[in-house]
Amino acid sequence: ELPSSYPPSLISTLRAPLDDFSPLDQLPPFDKSNPAGGAEFAPASRGGLITFHGPGQLVIYPTVSLNHPPSFAKSISPRCYVSLLESATIRTLAKYGVEGFRTSDPGVWVNSKSKLGRDKPEGEEEEKKIAALGVHLRRNVTSYGVGLNVSTDLRWFDRIVACGIEGKGVTSMVAEGVEAQTLGSVADVWVGGFAEEVGAEVRAIEEGELLEQLGVESLEGLEDLNGGGGGI
Repeated sequence: ELPSSYPPSLISTLRAPLDDFSPLDQLPPFDKSNPAGGAEFAPASRGGLITFHGPGQLVIYPTVSLNHPPSFAKSISPRCYVSLLESATIRTLAKYGVEGFRTSDPGVWVNSKSKLGRDKPEGEEEEKKIAALGVHLRRNVTSYGVGLNVSTDLRWFDRIVACGIEGKGVTSMVAEGVEAQTLGSVADVWVGGFAEEVGAEVRAIEEGELLEQLGVESLEGLEDLNGGGGGI
C-alpha cells in the first residue's frame, strides 16, 4: 500500500477528461484567505468522475493482483475488490467512532451532523461522502484506490460536483468530531484493516524491495503501472 497526501489537485478521469471542465478561472471563486488558494488539474487513468485530492486527505493506493490475492483460493472480481476497499475504510472509521456505510453511490458515506457549507436545523443528519474510491486495472493488477478525508479543507469541494454526484455533501473525520489525527496514524489503521480483509500480513519494507517486487526502477516508474487497462 502506498499512503500519501497530495498538493491541492482536481483529478480528472477516464470518464471525465480535462476537456470536459472549465478552466480554473471559471470555477466559483475560492476564499483567498486560505493559503492554498489554487489547485492544479491532473489526469488519472482510473474510473469515476472528477474529485479533489489535497492536504489533510489520506490517499492509499493498494497494488494487488486480483488473479492471486492473499489468502483467496481463486481470483476475485473487480467489484469484490472495491467492496474490500470499502470495508477497510468502514473499519477505519469505526476505530475513530464514526459509522461509515455503503449506498447505491460509490464511496463510503456517513450520516453527518456537520453543518459545514449547509443550512439545516441543528441535529438533522445528512448523508455525506467521507471517502472516494477509484480503481484502475492493468493485467488484473490494481492501482489507485481510496481518498479518505481526515482533516481536508472541505471548501475545495464547493468548486466541483465531486464524483459527479449532484446534491450530496462531503465531510471529513475532523468535521464529524474526530480529534485531529496524523495521516500516518490513520494509514496504519487502514492498512491493518485491509490486511485483515484480504488475510495478509502487514510488513514494512524498504523502497528498493518494493520497486523490485513491482518491477520498476523508481517510484516514478509506478506511473507505468497505470497505463492501459481500464477503470472502475
